[in-house]
Amino acid sequence: MRVLSRSRQVRPRALVVLAMVAGMLALLFPVQATSGPWGERTLTGSSANATPVPGRTATGSISIMKAAGDSLPTVTITSPTGGESWEALSINTITYEVADPDTPPDSITIALAYSTDSGGSWTDIATSQANTGFYHWTLPDVSTVQARVRVTANDGVLEGSASSGDFEILRPASQNSLSVGTASGSSGGQATIILGLLNNDVVKEFQTDISFNTSVVVFSRGEVADRGTGMSFTVTTMGDDALRVSMSCEGASYLATGAGSIASLTFDLVGVPGSQTAITPASTMLIAPEGRSLPVTAEAGSISIHTSGEETAPTMRIFVLKNPARVRTIQVFVTSDRTLDAAPTVTTELGDVVMSALDALERTYLGILHVPESNASTMLTASGTSGSQSGEASITVEF
Repeated sequence: MRVLSRSRQVRPRALVVLAMVAGMLALLFPVQATSGPWGERTLTGSSANATPVPGRTATGSISIMKAAGDSLPTVTITSPTGGESWEALSINTITYEVADPDTPPDSITIALAYSTDSGGSWTDIATSQANTGFYHWTLPDVSTVQARVRVTANDGVLEGSASSGDFEILRPASQNSLSVGTASGSSGGQATIILGLLNNDVVKEFQTDISFNTSVVVFSRGEVADRGTGMSFTVTTMGDDALRVSMSCEGASYLATGAGSIASLTFDLVGVPGSQTAITPASTMLIAPEGRSLPVTAEAGSISIHTSGEETAPTMRIFVLKNPARVRTIQVFVTSDRTLDAAPTVTTELGDVVMSALDALERTYLGILHVPESNASTMLTASGTSGSQSGEASITVEF
C-alpha cells in the first residue's frame, strides 16, 4: 500500500520535469516553417535567436512531408471551348491543361464526361485516365446544339473540374433513297424493274406504295433481291393500279448501311407498242431498329413497250455512298436497265473510276473514288453501251 501511494506522488512531478525540458528546448531552438515543393514543410532553428549558453551554438532543420492535395487542381479545357460543330460518330480530340502546385502531374488522374443539355446531366466518357493533356473521343450518335465536355482532375485528395461552352454535335445528312428502275419489252411479254435502296442508316422495316397505268402494264409478281435476302417480303394489291411493298428484318437483325437492289417487281406488258407508264413510289417509309422513322427520298422509274424492231438505249443510273469514317472516300454505284457490252465508264475531273461488276444479274457495278480536301465537289459521269445504243448519267457530289 505504501508503494502505491508513493507512485501517485511521482507522476505529477515527472510531468512537470518533461514540461520544463520542452520549454528550454523551445527557447534554445526557435523554429520557422518554410514551404518546399509538392507538400514538403521545412522547420529551421538557430541558437542565434535563443538565449546564449556559454560555449554552445546549434543549427538544424526538420523536413515534414504533408499529404498531397492541400491545393485544389485547376483545369482549363482548350478544345472544345464552345461554338464548334463536330459530327456524330466522328473522332475528335479533347485537350486540356491541369495545374496543381503540390502534386506531380503524373500523380493526377483524369475523368471525362459529356452533356447534351448544357450541363444539366452528364454521361461518362472515360474515368481514371492518365494526365496526358488530351483524349481522343468517339462522339455519340446524337444531334444537339447544347453539347459540353467536362474534365475532372483528382490529385488523390481533392478534385477540380471545368466544362466547355456549348458546341454542336450534328448527324450528317441522311442519304437514304429509294430508286425504282426502268425496263422495256415487247407487248405480250414481261418486264422486270428493280427496287434499289441506298441507306446511310441501318433499317429494320421498309414500305412503299407503287402506282402504274394498267392500260400499259399489269402486276404479275414480286421477289426479294440481293440485299433484301433474308427479309420478310409482302406485296399487297391496292386496287388495279397500285400495290404496297412491305419488307422487314426478323428478330434482332437489320439491313446494314449500303446500296443495291432489295426487291424486283415483274409486270405483264399489255399496252400497245410505243406506250409507256411511270412506276411511281409514294408514302415510302424506312424504320430504324429502335422504331424511329428515317428520312428517305424516292425516285420513280418507268416501263415502256417497244415498237416493232426497235432497239433501245440502256438507261443508266449513278449514285454514291459516303463512308462516315472517311467521308472523302466514296463508293460509286452504276446500274443499267439493259445488259451492257462491258463495265460502264465513269469519268471525273480527277480521272476515271475503275468499275467492276457487283451484281451481274441486276446489272450493278461498283468503284471507289478518293476526293482530295482541295475539292469542295466533284462531278461523275457514267456511260455504257448495249449493242448499237449507249446511255449516260451524271451526279455531282458535294462535301
